[in-house]
Amino acid sequence: MNSAIDPLQMGLMLPKFEQADSRLFEQEVLATISHELRTPLTVIQGFAQYLWRQEANVAPSERMECLAEIIEACDRQEKLIYRLLRLSHLTHVVDPLDLIPGEVSALVHRAIAIQQPLAPRHQLFLEPPAGPVPLARMHPEYVHEVLEHLLENAVKYSPQGGTVTVSVQCHVPDARQELPAALRGAPCAVEVLVSDEGYGIPAEHLESIFQPFHRVDMRLTREIGGLGIGLAFCRRAIEAQGGAIWAESVQGQGSTFHCLLPCA
Repeated sequence: MNSAIDPLQMGLMLPKFEQADSRLFEQEVLATISHELRTPLTVIQGFAQYLWRQEANVAPSERMECLAEIIEACDRQEKLIYRLLRLSHLTHVVDPLDLIPGEVSALVHRAIAIQQPLAPRHQLFLEPPAGPVPLARMHPEYVHEVLEHLLENAVKYSPQGGTVTVSVQCHVPDARQELPAALRGAPCAVEVLVSDEGYGIPAEHLESIFQPFHRVDMRLTREIGGLGIGLAFCRRAIEAQGGAIWAESVQGQGSTFHCLLPCA
């Protein structure tokens, strides 16, 4: 008896595998979203019920701690929903973004000022530029959100602490790189680099991390949390401005994210 599978059988089997793989992916995505949205609600519900049932026995200091936990959970819930909506908007928007000349370093300072108080074990700083940096043609709100997310990720994936370095510099696009039309042949671009000293990213995941809901390590997902949509948002936001984003990393030694924006 010939045990070989004929081409017709292979052709019939492949779609079944793809459908099963797609269903598995959808189940994982829904499970992740459900978990990430349910967790803050559980915290809110638990502390609210405790305050309600034990109102007469709760000391003022303990009441403040409970309220702080509720507020933090609400903020987390709001951020998750906001990022899902922003990613959806960027995915389906058809009109070009309104881009204006702007100084990227000012947005970096603002993002660091927001993130540093939330990261007492880390030192976040902006390196002085080696030379003049031109204005970028950008959407300031989206660039700030990208910077905020990259800093948040740098802190999240280096839980032992360390230094997170941001640099802004003038960059001459390399003709050998696959770049968006706005950068190809341009005399210069504005490059932002965000570097950490964290876990690092395996080489085979460096491109996939920008796909929605992609997670490098499910163990870290459970420990650190998140939906896996932040970097997908970053890519779509930067590319919608005619820019490019990519990552370099060595496992165990940290990662560096590069963002290129066209000069004004």
